[in-house]
Amino acid sequence: MPFISLTFNGLIAAIIYINLVLMIFNLVPIPPLDGSKILAPFLSPKWEEKYLNLERFGFIFVILFVMLGFGLIMPIINWLFSIIAGYSF
Repeated sequence: MPFISLTFNGLIAAIIYINLVLMIFNLVPIPPLDGSKILAPFLSPKWEEKYLNLERFGFIFVILFVMLGFGLIMPIINWLFSIIAGYSF
């Protein structure tokens, strides 16, 4: 039954793609996301405090990133997807 196989493969590919989008998006160094917690220890204490204080405005930064900058991470996501799944959309 090749139809079931193709549908199942498509479902698995979609699940992999969605998880990659969420993973890479979460690693963006915008203060409420986990990427900021990875970047902050590498900053000087003065800059780390200023950087983490931006968390108050984090929701605004996230919305702006989704609207204006999401295309910047799509090549990374597509590249990882092609490595993991063996083909791209």
